[in-house]
Amino acid sequence: MYHRFGESNYPSTNITLDQFTEHLEEFSKLDYNVVSLEYIIDSFNTETILPKNTIAITIDDGHKSIITKAWPLLKQYNFPVTVFISTAPIDAKSTNYLSWDEIRQLKKEGVDIGAHSNTHPHMYKLSTEDIKKEIEFSNKRYLKELNEVPKLFAYPFGEANKKTFDIIKDYKFKAAFGQHSGVINETSNFNYLPRFSLNEK
Repeated sequence: MYHRFGESNYPSTNITLDQFTEHLEEFSKLDYNVVSLEYIIDSFNTETILPKNTIAITIDDGHKSIITKAWPLLKQYNFPVTVFISTAPIDAKSTNYLSWDEIRQLKKEGVDIGAHSNTHPHMYKLSTEDIKKEIEFSNKRYLKELNEVPKLFAYPFGEANKKTFDIIKDYKFKAAFGQHSGVINETSNFNYLPRFSLNEK
């Protein structure tokens, strides 16, 4: 899991382009099998055996450096990626975030778009009603702008509890992801799957 690329003002969520290139170079070795995140989830649901060291690359939030810096490199290596988008910063036309036109362009070029709430709140602190509002509003925005509702969800800040798990389940997402490190197997909680968070450190 990544957030920002070549944005050194944000070291806790940024990765340098040299580091990112090193990662992609490592993932391109024969030891790894890089596939889309949805393919990994579908493989568990269909009992498809995945090769050892199968990984997916994900990016959270929707910062501008995805399209200016990360995507050109990912394309060079022909790696699939899932970008989890919070809708409010996109709708606010924040300069450091992608626009809907750019998201549509990425989607057209093969990037998978995942759900990441509307306002990027600490969801476990919200009431049941407010969590549902976050999901329903963002789902409407995805549908209007991208003609579909994402099938995968990532919790803002990676935070969730049983209340959020149960609500996410009701909205029929195939899987939802935190930011705690770990591997996925058939015994995992598919409403709170781990990802390895990578940054400058």
